[in-house]
Amino acid sequence: MIRSVFLSVILLFSVFESMAQVTSSVYVRGTGYNYSQSRVVKVGGTNYAVGGRGLTLTVLNASTHAHISTVKYDTYGSSTDANNLAEALNKLTRGQIGMIASYDAWENNVTENLKNAARRLGLFKLGGGLDAGSRRPYAAIFRGSGTSTTSNLEPNHIAYEVMQSEDHQAEYATIATYLIDDAFIGNNLSNALVSGDGNLVGASILVDNNNQVGIGTNDPAFKLDVNGTSRFTQKVIVEDDIESKKVKVTATPGSVPDYVFNPSYELRSLSEVELFIKKNSHLPNIPSAKEVETNGQDVGDMQLKLLEKVEELTLYMIELEKTVKKQSAEIKALKSEKKHP
Repeated sequence: MIRSVFLSVILLFSVFESMAQVTSSVYVRGTGYNYSQSRVVKVGGTNYAVGGRGLTLTVLNASTHAHISTVKYDTYGSSTDANNLAEALNKLTRGQIGMIASYDAWENNVTENLKNAARRLGLFKLGGGLDAGSRRPYAAIFRGSGTSTTSNLEPNHIAYEVMQSEDHQAEYATIATYLIDDAFIGNNLSNALVSGDGNLVGASILVDNNNQVGIGTNDPAFKLDVNGTSRFTQKVIVEDDIESKKVKVTATPGSVPDYVFNPSYELRSLSEVELFIKKNSHLPNIPSAKEVETNGQDVGDMQLKLLEKVEELTLYMIELEKTVKKQSAEIKALKSEKKHP
């Protein structure tokens, strides 16, 4: 359910200009360590991939899905090619869809220009920490920028990105999706979908292939892993333990029971408290066991009620001390009279 909501919000990003839809299937396959098979960039029934080591950039018209260009960049052997790819990425417009696929090796000469251009478009794996000695399969599909600037500030990028490890268990990086007018949806990703802000070095939102959702983290360790502050305006239901280093419960003005120390506060006598306990089997202003078992307990409210009892107990102790001191003085006076009649 969570994943379907994220797909709807993050990926269906365009308002259709007419009721007629242009739909095309897309299959992108990048190869690396096991490169016996070539890369694939297939739109509809046509494969636009070209051979050769490095990365290819295929560009489509976002509305018609017409092929515009496919260019190979040997980012393994040439930093010039890497910078040329960066320039090509920076020139992509909002009206274009880009697809990248690897073949053999490509990480050796990836430049900072290319990393910056990639991150700007939401390609955080391509723009992240790379290994010059690796031959990792890589594939991506993404939308072009809505601005002409080459700074790292593109805020509305949409991207799928896949990078596999360098082993025989991950021979290819594959993306199978559909283009619907100028939007794309995913149904078979071998890694993750990401969305975020181009001035970050990681994804803002990521759903990995284990159905784990990360917000503000590239490596979610739980079904929902949030790095930051979250706000929920309605109930959050947890049917198991909650583990936390700190819990902060805010209080409404006037609810903190320092009112107990107000001279106008009517403190029950201990005899009244005793009668209440005998009748109800719980302290005044504290819910009964049955109420808690039936309705649960508000942690913040309960802490305030317990604080109220502690403050009342403090007043009882103060009064008791006064009584004890008074009695001690009276006893001392009686003893003095007895010695000196």
